[in-house]
Amino acid sequence: MKYIKKAILENFQSHKYSEIDFDNNLNVIVGPSDQGKSAIIRGIKWALFNEPSGDFFIREGENECSVTIIFNDNTKIKRYRNKSKNLYYLYDENGKETIFEGFGTSVPQEITEKINIRKIYLDGKQTNSINISDQLEGPFLLSEKTVTRANAIGRLVGVHIVDDAVGGTLKDIRNLNLLKKNLEDQLDTLNENLKEYDYLEKLRINIEQLEDKKNAIKDLETKVEKLKSISIKLKELNKDIAYSELMITKLQNLNYFKNLIDKLNREIKAYILIKEKQYTLLNVNKNICYNEDIIAKLKNLDTVKNCIKNSELKVKKIDKLENAKNKYTVTAESLNYNKNILIGLKDTDGVETKIYLINEYIKKMLNLKSFQLRVTEINKRIAYGNIYFSKFEKINIIENNLSDIGYKTKMLSKLNNLKEQQEQIEIELNKNIKTMQDKDEKIKILLDEYKNLLSKFEVCPLCFNRIDEATIDKIVDNYK
Repeated sequence: MKYIKKAILENFQSHKYSEIDFDNNLNVIVGPSDQGKSAIIRGIKWALFNEPSGDFFIREGENECSVTIIFNDNTKIKRYRNKSKNLYYLYDENGKETIFEGFGTSVPQEITEKINIRKIYLDGKQTNSINISDQLEGPFLLSEKTVTRANAIGRLVGVHIVDDAVGGTLKDIRNLNLLKKNLEDQLDTLNENLKEYDYLEKLRINIEQLEDKKNAIKDLETKVEKLKSISIKLKELNKDIAYSELMITKLQNLNYFKNLIDKLNREIKAYILIKEKQYTLLNVNKNICYNEDIIAKLKNLDTVKNCIKNSELKVKKIDKLENAKNKYTVTAESLNYNKNILIGLKDTDGVETKIYLINEYIKKMLNLKSFQLRVTEINKRIAYGNIYFSKFEKINIIENNLSDIGYKTKMLSKLNNLKEQQEQIEIELNKNIKTMQDKDEKIKILLDEYKNLLSKFEVCPLCFNRIDEATIDKIVDNYK
């Protein structure tokens, strides 16, 4: 068994330094008045229970005080206080020191567990240190009130657990009954409010149908927008078609111009050939002039040999001239022919311009054919569009319905919220009912245990009078 072996008081009230040894049995401190007997008890309580608070017990003229309690297992605690510090020291069997601060008005849990000395509760709030008694203090419990004694005895035998449980249960029952009544009132109010909206289920179905129609209308509006854009493109295509038809009218003689272009190409080739022949003829004329100059220089040759040679040369030249003459004749004829062709080809530049325009017209013709195909496709789409437009005759009525749907949708949303609140309240109500049922079961079990305890002791826990079975049943019924 653990007990206090020694107490050391330093600067505590009237004690400068005092050491008091204790026995493991009963210890009584005696002596004249005002010699520090109560200060010893007060110092021990200050160290064990942190009572009283404050620093008024510091010895007059000193700045600090301490009380050290040494136990029979060589563990000790030291309570220290000065103007600025408030500390607990704990020393284990091996002398290891642990310092505690900031613990307020309670004792650190580690110290309480180490020394295992606590005050006991006489009732819910009042406590008593049964192993330390002050001067003139009466016997344990005899000086207390009847209610305190009954509660203390009840705590000693464990009846206070039943009393606390019954009291807490009754409190919970009252709170749950109030909560149940409030929830039932709220539920009745909600049910009354919901009766005004019985038609909403049918309205919800109508809203879903209208939502489907609304989505269909949106799809149709999208198609209408597409048709409008197609209509704009169609107008542009009609303009292009009109312009193309005008161009087609102007290009009716396209085949004639094509044949004319082919003929012109052939004549241009012939003209190029004539140009080449003309260049050849000019070279021949240059050769003739050159040869005539040579002949003129050879007129004064004296010797026959030279004459013969000249004759032979002349014969050869005559042959060449004959050939050249023949070529000249052919060239002249070709030249005349080509001159006639050139006369006919005075307007060649205008023809080239016309060829360029004709090529441009051909490209436009191809574009017009593609436009014609697109126009055919667009006419089909317009026919489909007219069919869709015919379905939009009642769109104003639908818009009015949509505005009504928006308002009714908001109302439906509010009702859904109310319905969710109602479901939540019902869930909470069911939970509370279940809790009350569980509490009733617990109360029944506790009352049965309480009744068994009363039957066992046959003594009233309040007045300590003997009781019989009828009285026990009456006591239990009061708790019910």
